[in-house]
Amino acid sequence: MESAVTSPVERGTRCRPCHNRQRRHRIASKETAAISAVSVQVLEPGNRLIAEAWPRLERAGLAGPFGLWAWFDELRQSNAAGDLFALAAIKDGAVVGLLPLERRREKLGTLTLRIPGGDWLGTDHMDIVARPDDADEVARAIAQALAREVQWDVLDLDALSPTASLARALEGGPGMPRTLRRRVVASPCPVVDLRPEPGTSVIRSSGLRQQVRRGLRMAERTGGGFRVVREPAEVQRLLVELMRMHNARFGAASKVFATAERRAFHLAVGGRLAIDGAARIYALEQSGRDAALLYALLHDQRLFYYALGFDPEAEGSPGRTLLGLTAVDAAEEDLREFDLLRGDHGFKTRLATGARGDVRVTLWRSTPRAAALLARGAGRAAARRLVSAARATHDGGRDHTPPLTDVADPRGSDARPTSPPERGRTGQAMAASFATTVDYADHAEFERRARRITDPSYGDGGVLIQLRALKDILGAATRHRLLLLDSSAGSLHPDVAAAALLGLLPARYRPRIVLMGCMWSRSRGIRGSVEALLVRLADRSIVRYALQTDDEMISFPATWGLDPAKMRFCPYFATMDATSLDHAVAGTHVFAGGNSHRDYRPLIDAARHFPDTHFVLATDRLADVRLPHNVEAGLVTHARFVEMMRSAHIVVVALRPGLVRGAGQQTYLNAMAMGKAVVVADAAGVRGYIDDGRTGVICDGSRDGYVAALTGLLGPDGAPRAAALGAAAREAVRTRFTYHAHVDRLLAILDD
Repeated sequence: MESAVTSPVERGTRCRPCHNRQRRHRIASKETAAISAVSVQVLEPGNRLIAEAWPRLERAGLAGPFGLWAWFDELRQSNAAGDLFALAAIKDGAVVGLLPLERRREKLGTLTLRIPGGDWLGTDHMDIVARPDDADEVARAIAQALAREVQWDVLDLDALSPTASLARALEGGPGMPRTLRRRVVASPCPVVDLRPEPGTSVIRSSGLRQQVRRGLRMAERTGGGFRVVREPAEVQRLLVELMRMHNARFGAASKVFATAERRAFHLAVGGRLAIDGAARIYALEQSGRDAALLYALLHDQRLFYYALGFDPEAEGSPGRTLLGLTAVDAAEEDLREFDLLRGDHGFKTRLATGARGDVRVTLWRSTPRAAALLARGAGRAAARRLVSAARATHDGGRDHTPPLTDVADPRGSDARPTSPPERGRTGQAMAASFATTVDYADHAEFERRARRITDPSYGDGGVLIQLRALKDILGAATRHRLLLLDSSAGSLHPDVAAAALLGLLPARYRPRIVLMGCMWSRSRGIRGSVEALLVRLADRSIVRYALQTDDEMISFPATWGLDPAKMRFCPYFATMDATSLDHAVAGTHVFAGGNSHRDYRPLIDAARHFPDTHFVLATDRLADVRLPHNVEAGLVTHARFVEMMRSAHIVVVALRPGLVRGAGQQTYLNAMAMGKAVVVADAAGVRGYIDDGRTGVICDGSRDGYVAALTGLLGPDGAPRAAALGAAAREAVRTRFTYHAHVDRLLAILDD
């Protein structure tokens, strides 16, 4: 007869499945009992219970500013959002928690639930609205209601705080939704600690601090400056201008302010928040008009960046300046943190001292529509992989496409995932991002796509700083498939050295590199042979050279034995600020300056033919040269250099004849932008910038050449001709050789 009692070993082996089922049942029963006092109801947006409970609950504490009643209340009254409702957790007859949601029919008829306005509003740090003591209990009740009572195919909750009660409740377990697929994606939010250690600045980067101070001085010189606007009517007025700037900057890519309904919503909610002291506008003014505006939210002693707009015609980098000044002002106000919200854009990461990651929780329920959507996404992902493999084979093993996720995003083109293809707050898919050592700020697309590798001032640092930059570039090459490097930064050329080291790797491990900047001449002897070896190694990883002169398109590859098909012309730009340009006056002296690749002796000889004209040469290369009485030479400060150029009658750029690389562009372009008549010695690239006889005078760089060029400008009829040349030169710079045109061309080369 068998015994009714089994041994511990037998119980452990024979009955474990039943034991596990019983254990899960007991756990589920305990959890159900724990929340049995909480019921969940679906409430329409106009239900008075929501309006009565929400303000009471938000006063008890929220994770972020987007959980405030004003956002949902204005959304429900506007036409900016879709079908809104709220899940209300009720205990003892009172609402103890709320979760606002938006219903939408999407591809293949799938019913998707998301945070209201989640595809365009850009809300971060979201959670249920509840008292902290009730949050976990309320979140579990709402999660179970989503599992059992609420109809949906896809639950897409973006930008939940990782510590949010709702994010934890949706992790799975008894009573949670059974799903075909579950995905959690991290989304970094850069933050700035506004209470740094004593003796340190809120802006950690010394280079960025200098740029911000320079931008403020530039604004103040034009009668403008920095201000903070808190008055509700003024906040709304400036918000209109900010939205105009934003839409002008992003065009059709804009989502957050794209429609009249959305703009009206933002005006309404911005005014309400400003009344409560929860919204403000930071402004940077230049020459009597706002050059940049930043819309920020205030909550729990933390400042939150929401949107930035700037005037593309403003001088300098007003957006970068305003962001830095905002951080400094917030620290002086004794706020504890400046949260830059979603997006690891270069202009944010330069300022940030850390990051806080939100998560996106997406669940696909076990329904036919969700299954069809997942299947379609998987098919498209497989097709992309095949295309990628074909391209890699065609290109000799180098894959030019961004990495693919395992399943295509079923949310469609309006979504904003964190993996490639990248998307910003606008919701529009962007071109591939890249890592770079180049410091180009206040250009919308560059800022969106660029990931800074080094501090902007690394090129001026010592050996250790440049070696650290080399290490950082090599590290970036392991994380990014596309690099934009500077050919001339630093005495050790860490960018070029990094490219050479990467060239030692097998082709499949090398990133693609675009090299921009001033290129090089080849030295003689053994040194030249070593240089050639390094350049050939670097060339293995370099897919494009962005050259600053058109002549180098031929001479540079010929000098170094490179493929001419890799060469692209990327014209340089005038770098002077608005003050220098607007205050230029017509003087009587001839100015020439700079040390690099200059030959002043023919110009000095030519000056003897004009004894009544004063020549000013800003250089320290003439200490051993006997100068005529009308020539003054010596090293000067940058400010003095600019002042002498600004007040000159004629500007000469005395380049060394026979140069095969570009030089002097910054000097003659700045002079042209000031409306000066320029005389430039004929060298590589000059004719790509100057139309001889119309926007300047090009001579052969000899004494006789300078005499002939200057005679036509200093003679009795010279003044009208100099004025005409200067006017045409200024127009050429404003239409062709601007900062934005340069960066646009550089980005086009990156995408080539």
